[in-house]
Amino acid sequence: MSTQNKVTNNLKFKYIYDPSFNPVYTNGMQASLTPKGELTVNFYFERAPLPKTQTYAITSEGTMGDKISSEPNDGNDTVAIVRYIESGIILDLESAKALRTLLDNHIKMMEERQPKQG
Repeated sequence: MSTQNKVTNNLKFKYIYDPSFNPVYTNGMQASLTPKGELTVNFYFERAPLPKTQTYAITSEGTMGDKISSEPNDGNDTVAIVRYIESGIILDLESAKALRTLLDNHIKMMEERQPKQG
């Protein structure tokens, strides 16, 4: 009996997920080049800062009244935005180009699904 290598036109990938796999929401990103010329992209979630503590007065009826203080001070003299960075990627040039192509293709699909304006 002759054994022949069977050639197919298919390639199947099996995806194995790390137990800690947990997609996260992002609404922004920051990018820069590394000293080795690779692209670093850090993804963040942007929001207003949360206080560490807040103190409220107690009314004569025993209910919570006006806020007395907040730590840190949440005065309107400065505007602070927190950018919480939870993940990032590092790409070489070829991987960055592949990501660009992937994004371009998926953005096109997203745009095609948008209702027509007019």
